[in-house]
Amino acid sequence: MKKFILKTFYFSILIKSISWAEPPTGIIGGDSNGAPYVAFVDQYGMVFPVDSALLPNSGGVNKVDINSIGHGVVGASNPSTNVSFTARVNSPNQVSPIVGIPTNLEFNYVAINSNDKVVVGGRNQPNGRYLAVVSPTDVVTEILNVGSGQIYTVDINDQGYALAAGRENATFDGYIAQVDPSNNLTVVLNTPPPGYFNEIRINELSVGISAGGDGNSAGSYASLISPAGVNTILPQSGAAIPSNNQAQIYSGAINNLGNGIIGGFDGTGGYFNSNNFSYAALVTPAGNLTQLPVSGDTIPVRGHIISVGINQNGDAIIGGDTQSGAAYAALVSPSGNVTNLPMMPADGRIWSVAINDFGYGFLGGEEGTAPYLAIFSPLGEVVPIPGLPANGRIFSVAIGPFFTEIPIDGGGPNTPYLLGNDRDFAKYINSCIPQYAFYFIPSILEGNLVKAIESADPIRNSIPLFVANNNIFSLSNGLSAHINHYRHFKNNNCFSENKNSEPNNLPQYQKKKEYCQESSLKDRPFNVWVEAIGISSFQKRQHQTVHFAPYSAGFIAAFESYIGQQWQIGTGISYTYTYIHEGHDAGYADINQEQLFVYASWFSKNLYFNTALWGGLYQTHNVRNIKLPGWPSHHATSNPKGTQLTPTAEFGYEYAIYKAFQNRYINYLEWTFSPFINVEWVNNWQREYREKGKSPFNIKQNSFYSAFLRSEIGLKIYERLSFDSWNLIFKEGVSYVNKLPHHIGRVSGSIIGAPCSFNLKSFQDTVNLFGFELSTIFEPTNPIYPYGSLNYNLEVNGLYTSHQLTLELSYSF
Repeated sequence: MKKFILKTFYFSILIKSISWAEPPTGIIGGDSNGAPYVAFVDQYGMVFPVDSALLPNSGGVNKVDINSIGHGVVGASNPSTNVSFTARVNSPNQVSPIVGIPTNLEFNYVAINSNDKVVVGGRNQPNGRYLAVVSPTDVVTEILNVGSGQIYTVDINDQGYALAAGRENATFDGYIAQVDPSNNLTVVLNTPPPGYFNEIRINELSVGISAGGDGNSAGSYASLISPAGVNTILPQSGAAIPSNNQAQIYSGAINNLGNGIIGGFDGTGGYFNSNNFSYAALVTPAGNLTQLPVSGDTIPVRGHIISVGINQNGDAIIGGDTQSGAAYAALVSPSGNVTNLPMMPADGRIWSVAINDFGYGFLGGEEGTAPYLAIFSPLGEVVPIPGLPANGRIFSVAIGPFFTEIPIDGGGPNTPYLLGNDRDFAKYINSCIPQYAFYFIPSILEGNLVKAIESADPIRNSIPLFVANNNIFSLSNGLSAHINHYRHFKNNNCFSENKNSEPNNLPQYQKKKEYCQESSLKDRPFNVWVEAIGISSFQKRQHQTVHFAPYSAGFIAAFESYIGQQWQIGTGISYTYTYIHEGHDAGYADINQEQLFVYASWFSKNLYFNTALWGGLYQTHNVRNIKLPGWPSHHATSNPKGTQLTPTAEFGYEYAIYKAFQNRYINYLEWTFSPFINVEWVNNWQREYREKGKSPFNIKQNSFYSAFLRSEIGLKIYERLSFDSWNLIFKEGVSYVNKLPHHIGRVSGSIIGAPCSFNLKSFQDTVNLFGFELSTIFEPTNPIYPYGSLNYNLEVNGLYTSHQLTLELSYSF
């Protein structure tokens, strides 16, 4: 994964205190500058340290915990001064020490449930086990306060059942106790081994898991504890646990189905010896152990697994270090597939991990002499979080519901008010797939949320359809230009050598015109023609859709015939290829379009009517580049296909003015003024498609119908210079163009795997444009020769510009 780098000036934004409008997502604890450090992590990934004035000025945090409503608890101690600190922490500025808990605890461990009930355990100096339960109203009930042993670890579930583990006396007999909701104590274990307990966890069915070791000669230790207080030593079957001298199980976790995970080391070198062998295993409810990895990546051969976590789906996280001194973390699937996480500190250690039911979580530890905190995703992506002290470590992390929404209403320097499609897409994520808000954490921290939303937003998948429909308009322009040019050519070509055979009482130019029209139509009523078309367009940004530039090239080939003196009918084919470049490297698309068409034209002395029907297919290859700050770039590819049907109609009036010349070069000059109205209606049926690629934002779009109505009113002016052997025609046209879309820019579908759908819209506004046309037509007066034309069309407004160049060659027979 690409390294996520943040500038120093972000820190001042991230560490300022706020009033808590939403529950925090998580809590972290450790030490910095020799004093406890506690901070909240909000739903946007920002770190908000607890006011240091509200914490002790020396020591460090042993344990933090947070419940589902965002209420936290912290246990801190300073063994050198025998001073401890136990407090509820509900916001960066709201720290409430729990009165009644001793202030001389060593190894001060805490846990809190969703009802705000707290359990506290530790060693009450000089040498005694201490265990207490604190009610939501801070009534402290001491369960244990005896003169031998110590409590190393505690946990409590939402039913009010708690577990505590430690040692009973100076001879290191293991000790596990169960406390029921009425604060009654049941001793589960008080005999050796293990000597030490590093962690104990309890699920909502009151089944627990313990992790420890002798620390001397008996090896590591792990067990399952039933709700009835029966301690079952692991393994009952399957893989063994480490048994070498001083081996330890550092950490254990269990979910509500009774599936668990344990991690530690095997070796004789004691804690954090570089020669130790790392160890991790999955645990079934029956006590069967499966050593990791089963598949996937390998865990470090030498090193330590210090902390583990598991969610209700059986997805797990392990963290620790390697022999080389680098930090280590990995995701573990329910089947035992291991995915090592990238970007771990080369000089550091992961002390604490946490994972939620969406598969996201925290990694807390150290990087050199500085604290380290990162967020990971179910896909194995890691985002280091800034805003931490310059030195110290994160020793304990706890996670709540986790990043449930993208901020849409602004309110912060890095969270602007979202508009339009950005807002709609963010609301869709918040309501349908809130876990995906995780991917926008780095962009919030960088202040680039809008950019990130637009990169993930699939609305730009509507661009190819918009372009494909405009291509039909361009093809129709080419057909219209041919029909009108051909009509002028047929009605006005002439043989110069036949002058003398015509009546002498007509002006010279009229003699030629009437003679040659009848001859050419009878002798050569058929025509074949081809056009080469090139189109270059540019659409500025609109509706949170990036600017883009389509480039098209294609051809039209057709056959036609005159019927009588007033009808022209024909049929043909066309092909167009288009490449679309999207701004800011947002993606690109290729479009292939194939069309069949039929057309007819009726004309009289001054009036004409052209109509055509186009029908065909298009195939699109679309690539959407998704670039979210802090994450690797992904490419979502799709291949939408569809069908188009387009009727067109043009009605016009022509008025000609002639001027004859009595010279050897020019026979006459003709001006024709032609006001016209043109209507084209593209109907489109696009099929359902699915994007492919590694992006989490791949979409499925439903099939749908859309239409695009183009209306044009304008004036064309023809200037014909008639020579003996050829004619030269210039044409200029100006027009007003109106384009009315119907669902052209609609993207209706869902993120693949999401339970609900979205509706996004772009290109929905009526478009008004200025049209300009310029043509040059070369016509031999003898129809046995082909004629050609070059036509330029421009459509433009403040947002859209289109240039079309058409080269035609036509031959009559």
